[in-house]
Amino acid sequence: MIDEIQSQFFAPDILEFNNKRIINIENLLLPISGKTILEPGCGPGLISKYFYNNNCKVFPLEGRKEIVSFVKENNPSSNIITFDLENDNWDNLPTCDISIAYGILYHLSDPLKFIDNLFKKTNEFCVIETVVSLDTAEDNNNVVIENNCINQALNKLGCRPTRKHIWNYLISKFTYVYMPLKQTEHSQFPKQFKISEDYIARCIFIGSKVKLDIPTLSLSFITEYYTS
Repeated sequence: MIDEIQSQFFAPDILEFNNKRIINIENLLLPISGKTILEPGCGPGLISKYFYNNNCKVFPLEGRKEIVSFVKENNPSSNIITFDLENDNWDNLPTCDISIAYGILYHLSDPLKFIDNLFKKTNEFCVIETVVSLDTAEDNNNVVIENNCINQALNKLGCRPTRKHIWNYLISKFTYVYMPLKQTEHSQFPKQFKISEDYIARCIFIGSKVKLDIPTLSLSFITEYYTS
């Protein structure tokens, strides 16, 4: 199992990908330092490190016991707990300033229920990074079957909702909904969503209960990103 964790999360291209994600988080200029962070679907903690380094108190959640054991062995001070995001009771979780959900929503069969739970457990704002269907698809959850690999859906069903589907639901829950003005610099984050050079298309959404006066964010749905 250690070999599978190493190959799926610590291969050079995966580490480079996560480094670009962290650079993007930093460039968003979000008010994160010193906050409490709920991190569902944390995996082995590659994104968590950024928040620890910014004096945050992080509450990581991970569905696979093997990954939880791996994290605890390598970071005994971690607060990580084993938690099935679709079947366990969210009422037992702490309410945090911020929720960070990177690379997890599309591994769930009901993304809207997940957003509901984030809303309840977030005092300020949540950041969701996910794989989506292209804008040419139907605006629904677009449930898919995933394999049983350690970095895929715990319950074998994932989803590929369109950007509009997520955007519209966030608007129904949060007072403010944002998109970053600039995509993460990686091929999985296309500049436009009609076609994609990569078979994976990712983007970021921010649902907030407080106004974020940050020049890196747009309150409007971004149809297409600038190519420069």
